[in-house]
Amino acid sequence: MEGEEPSLNIETAEPQLDNWGGGPLRWFAEGIWLSETDPTHLLDRPPWAQEEVTPTPVRASSIVTIDGRPVEFDLVFQPTEWVGRASYGGYVITIEGHNFPRENLRLVRVKDVTPYIEGTLALFSSWEQDKPPH
Repeated sequence: MEGEEPSLNIETAEPQLDNWGGGPLRWFAEGIWLSETDPTHLLDRPPWAQEEVTPTPVRASSIVTIDGRPVEFDLVFQPTEWVGRASYGGYVITIEGHNFPRENLRLVRVKDVTPYIEGTLALFSSWEQDKPPH
């Protein structure tokens, strides 16, 4: 991830789908989780995730509140980055944080993403308007 600003990414996927994304720490964690479900599968990392993962990540569990319920996440973390995964409501939820505190994290289900899409489009539009002319 670029920059030092705090960021949090949350991905929800159906359990049978491959959901490979993120940087080197995410790929490192995905390799652990995949080897536990299918030890014969070898994870072929894409070029952007080839770099060495240092310092060596630590694995633990962490409780995240989802819709008011405590959910245990399997966590892989380093000093400034962390990745966690849990099953909830028939889906696999993967959370990635960069300079983002994982303590007391609370998630809620979003039923209408329209405001988020409109806000993102407005943000992108403002970036375009702020660009200097060629």
